[in-house]
Amino acid sequence: MKKSRKLTNFCTSIAIIAVVASLAAIVTLTPKRQAEKTSAILSGKTAVSLTFNVYQGTKEIERIIDILSSYGVSATFFLGGCWVAKNEGAVKKLVEGGFEIGTHGYYHYDHAKLSYDQNLTEITKSIEVLNSCGVEKVNLFAPPSGSYGDACVKAVNNLNLTMVLWSIDTIDWRDQDVDLITDRVLNKVEEGDIILMHPTSATVDALPKIIEGILSKNLKILPVSENA
Repeated sequence: MKKSRKLTNFCTSIAIIAVVASLAAIVTLTPKRQAEKTSAILSGKTAVSLTFNVYQGTKEIERIIDILSSYGVSATFFLGGCWVAKNEGAVKKLVEGGFEIGTHGYYHYDHAKLSYDQNLTEITKSIEVLNSCGVEKVNLFAPPSGSYGDACVKAVNNLNLTMVLWSIDTIDWRDQDVDLITDRVLNKVEEGDIILMHPTSATVDALPKIIEGILSKNLKILPVSENA
């Protein structure tokens, strides 16, 4: 029990510290600006994709599933391995709901600072825990904070994964304001955008407005792998 509690707390702390420390990377690294760097990066083309990076917010996951299902749309969830290890039930609900699942690494490390072997270990470990929770095939990798380097790209390619970044960042982990989160999406969303969100209570409250706003613009909402 003590070991389990320590791992959960460590996982949460890693996620919070890494996200706060890398805000600058979040602002500048987008598919449209980075696509020329490597063919490993996927950039949306045919529709709008909703993505959720998950290291915490377990309670919100079920609400997100219910909202997406009620509108008949899907999304892509990038799950952190240390979160997956403690939330098998939530992962299985995502699998049962038919949602696309990718890896977000295991401990929310800065993958630009990891060696090739470290990248390979970190990503492989996250895939293994996903497999153990019923995710049969993992094809997508979203680097924490959008940070990656040549060693990361090499590891991603050798694992036959596609790296996914974003073009619209809601910054919902920091700004718990429903209207602000909604406006950051709807004021500029267009075909091909990949929208980055996290399972926070404000995001859950904003999600219906975001979905309705996107659909009102006659835009399709598709999982990342179908938006290419």
